[in-house]
Amino acid sequence: MGQEATVHTVLVRGREPESTSALAQRIVQAGYGVETVEECAVLESTLRGRAIDAVVWQVSDAAHEAQSIVAKIRDIQTDPTILIVGPDCGAEVAAGILRGGAYDYLTEPLRAGRLEDALVQGLDVRESYFQVRRLSEQLTQANKDLAHERDSLARWNRNLVGLNHLGQAIAGTLDMEEIVH
Repeated sequence: MGQEATVHTVLVRGREPESTSALAQRIVQAGYGVETVEECAVLESTLRGRAIDAVVWQVSDAAHEAQSIVAKIRDIQTDPTILIVGPDCGAEVAAGILRGGAYDYLTEPLRAGRLEDALVQGLDVRESYFQVRRLSEQLTQANKDLAHERDSLARWNRNLVGLNHLGQAIAGTLDMEEIVH
């Protein structure tokens, strides 16, 4: 039986409704589900309680708006892949945005396939992170189980040592009073 592919949901916001629509269309054509948001004020209500895998956010001012929106998204949800689209802002500003939690900063104009490639890569990295997190949780549980088993074995060992001492005491004499003592 084949495994069904997961359709990732991408939250999209452009600078104006036309750019939101254009970005959303590209993302839908790439095979993703899309939710759009027209203003930052509804971001929190849109992200809360929804399974959003990625956010594509187009900004006018990379230095301030991008860093602010990345921080806001990270405060609401820590898991989505965040792609910021905006004007060339220089390496230092882009690096600050990435350090703030964005997966990538895409400069405009977007070349064909660039947005789609960044989404694929970002979602792959996100899935790898989830796998590592699941493995870490499994390892933590296995360590707890091993510690419990170690403690049980230590108790068994103490009981066996006590029985061994008792057996040696009994075997060491034929005097009934000493054996009872």
